Amino acid sequence: MRPRDTISSAIQAAVAEGGPALVGYLTAGFPSRRQFKDNLVGRSPVPATSVEIGVPFSDPMADGTTIQRASFVALADGVTLLGYCRNSRR
Repeated sequence: MRPRDTISSAIQAAVAEGGPALVGYLTAGFPSRRQFKDNLVGRSPVPATSVEIGVPFSDPMADGTTIQRASFVALADGVTLLGYCRNSRR
């Protein structure tokens, strides 16, 4: 099953149960690497149907202020895309 199919299924299941489908957004590595991982595995107080993980980058002008600030904090902590890619050989 492709990831987009899994996401679609989760959203359809939430709607079928009569509830809303909540898609959360987390910036990778924010507010810290440890806290990000804890939030991602469900230790966050807000349950989500699906989670979009944003890659922090140095010029997030298309994003709002909150995401911009989260990106800057994650980058200052040394977060990189390479650090979150499991299949990277570098």
